[in-house]
Amino acid sequence: MSCREYDAVVVGLGPAGSTAVRLLGEKGLRVLGIDRVQFPRWKPCGGGLSARAIPLLPSGWEKVPYVLTTGVQVTMGDSLFQSVDMGVPIAYQFHRDQLDYFLFEKAKGEGAEIETGSSLEDLAYEEGIGFTLLIDGANIKTKRLIAADGITSQVKRLLFGSPREFRRIPRGSGKNSSGHSGWPSSELLGKAAEPTDDRYVLIDIGSVPGGYAWSFPKDGPGKALGVAGLLNPLPSPVRTLRDFLKSFRGEKEDPSDGEVSTWVIPSWQSVKEHGTIEGLFLVGDAGGIVDPFLGEGIYYAILSASKAVQAIVAENDPGKASESYSNWVRQDMFRDFAQASRLSAVIYRFPAIYYRLISSYPQLLTLFSQIMTGRHDYRSFSRAAGIKLLRLPFKKFIPSLRTGRRFF
Repeated sequence: MSCREYDAVVVGLGPAGSTAVRLLGEKGLRVLGIDRVQFPRWKPCGGGLSARAIPLLPSGWEKVPYVLTTGVQVTMGDSLFQSVDMGVPIAYQFHRDQLDYFLFEKAKGEGAEIETGSSLEDLAYEEGIGFTLLIDGANIKTKRLIAADGITSQVKRLLFGSPREFRRIPRGSGKNSSGHSGWPSSELLGKAAEPTDDRYVLIDIGSVPGGYAWSFPKDGPGKALGVAGLLNPLPSPVRTLRDFLKSFRGEKEDPSDGEVSTWVIPSWQSVKEHGTIEGLFLVGDAGGIVDPFLGEGIYYAILSASKAVQAIVAENDPGKASESYSNWVRQDMFRDFAQASRLSAVIYRFPAIYYRLISSYPQLLTLFSQIMTGRHDYRSFSRAAGIKLLRLPFKKFIPSLRTGRRFF
């Protein structure tokens, strides 16, 4: 059987995979990128891309339809909105099929070989030799393998087995299929009166136990209305979405009236395979590189793919390259995610206290929005927020506690 060899193979051509293929092609490496589906394709996702990702996008991104977000509105159930408008972009609201197709086309333009509708049937690794992939009956060899094939990664299944059960969630079932390896989420593109101003995204921290609900403006009619539990998996995200829509302000659609998307946000804590095989790079969802506080994944997918390519270009030895990348994941990303998880544990467990704080001190919401612009990460945000909290006049809360009155 004939065999083709490549400098690198990328499995999965979403934002992470397409970015990796494009950047490797720009550096003149012989690259193969594969995906099991054809593009453009539908993809369940909120579609929000934080402004810090824009410098990582290829030229021409502004031609993809989007809605620009400069502000955040936070509410808790029927409470008043607490709003902050940064006056600068903090996020861009895309439709995922359009954004992904743009990134895919950019990858194709760099001379890489692209195969869509192709299945990874088998995969073997031999130390000192590299990887042998069986793709649609053809043998492919490489010493650098980038797994960008999502939370249900076939690359990880074939290399490491299935220590946890990953299976596709039937649309509308709301079943938790991932144990503690991720958080099931659900979304509907439907009608809603809020936010009335498309400059804002709306976050409701009171309607989802251990998580939040959202309303994101989109290009065209309708808004992305969704829910995610980020402390414990939602037992039925579709039911939680339905309950949110019943209580949400303005005109709404019932989930039965629209197309409901259900997917799993991966947990960084469940991914232990980074750095275990020389020449293997786990990027995006496959590497658990997703914000554990907001569930944002697109920025981290593009960032992790960019870092993987940087390591490959800087280190000719595949083992040293994958070690460099894995060290970045563990020492930079996962340390920041650890702090984000601590914030998640506090804020989503005690949303009323957080809501009262940002109601009285909106500068905290402004500070948090700076994570989206890239001015802060979760560690620097926590340090800055801690300094501000120590300076706040908390004495106004003390009488409420002493007299037994509710202060949140």
